[in-house]
Parts: sequence; C-alpha cells; structure tokens
Amino acid sequence: SQDWQVENVSGSNYVRLKNVWSGKYLHVQNQNENAKVVCYALNTSWTSEQWIIEPVSGKNYVRLKNVWSGKYLTLDNTGNYSAIWSKALNTTWASQQWIMQ
Repeated sequence: SQDWQVENVSGSNYVRLKNVWSGKYLHVQNQNENAKVVCYALNTSWTSEQWIIEPVSGKNYVRLKNVWSGKYLTLDNTGNYSAIWSKALNTTWASQQWIMQ
C-alpha cells in the first residue's frame, strides 16, 4: 500500500499519483489549509487529483503541489501510518520533500 505509480495527465505537465495496491488516486478533499489528502476513485475532470512535480533546488527531492488547491503534499509525522495533509509551502519542512524513484 506504500507503492505509488506516477501517471502523466494527457495534454498537461501534471501527474496523478495512483496507489498500486488500491488502484485509487491521491485527492485533496478541499482547498483549506490542513485539508485531508485521501485516496479516491479516478475522476479525470477533477484537478484535485492532479499534481505538479517541483524539484527542490540543490537536492534530489521534489515537492508535490496540488493543481486545485495550490498547496503541497505534507506528511504529518514520521510515525507509521502518518496522515497526509495539504498545506501551504514551507521551504524548511522536510515533510514536504519527496523522493521519486
């Protein structure tokens, strides 16, 4: 359940993040700060399921910015089964930096 597939959104520079185990996509529930990010069935017209991959300058990490909310995929904590939120950019937070392999 921790494996994700990056899918390009046709005709754009955006991607969708599909969970390999469930077949569902990362989706931001609303545009508020600290909105929940959950898995949801594919809806091709929802920009809440679309992400922009932004390289982090000088590092091998990226940030994932939601197209609809303009906020970033943010890990809540370093424990097992951590919640994931949609938050405003904070360049000092490692919780907004992701490795894509």
